[in-house]
Amino acid sequence: IYTSGTTGDPKGAMLTHRNLVSNAKATYKHLVVGDSVVGPDDTFLSFLPLAHSFERMIHLLALAAGSKVVYSHGVRTLMDEMATQKPTIMGCVPRVYESIQEKLMETAAKGPEKNRKLFDETIAVGKKMLEYRQAGKVPGIVTATKHLVLDKLVAEKVRQKFGGQWRFWISGGAALNPDTARFFIALGFNLLEGYGLTETSPVISI
Repeated sequence: IYTSGTTGDPKGAMLTHRNLVSNAKATYKHLVVGDSVVGPDDTFLSFLPLAHSFERMIHLLALAAGSKVVYSHGVRTLMDEMATQKPTIMGCVPRVYESIQEKLMETAAKGPEKNRKLFDETIAVGKKMLEYRQAGKVPGIVTATKHLVLDKLVAEKVRQKFGGQWRFWISGGAALNPDTARFFIALGFNLLEGYGLTETSPVISI
């Protein structure tokens, strides 16, 4: 597989099928979302080119799980495909997630002031809940109640626009902006980050 030149000039990386399969099998073994592993009831939305090592690994993960794969027509149709196909899993490069974040923030900014304030408050409270979770602490009753209400009023409606069936998104191919990750987690999306070079086969951070 030819790399994009992240580590210098573009170069060919020789990988065996076993390299990719071992990563897919290891990921499948440990990837438990909620009370279940990835399985036949899942639908993967394939957006990246199949020549991309990250996308190849995701495809092998889908095959190992017996899941369905839906192929995207490209960035212009991605949002519609999310809404109509109702996928549960997708892997993309950070720029795609950043673009979606920018679009959501732009839409909120153009809306009525009341809606914009509710959206901003939803993000702020969602990030606060994430901080509590990362610190292993329990949020106070006021924060928890506010989060519950805002999730129902705002975040759930956003998730429905994206199909409403997501179990998780995977970001790979470059470093994900922490603010983008917190933004989507605040809205109730389970966003995982992949890592690794083409030369070493990519993996998913659990």
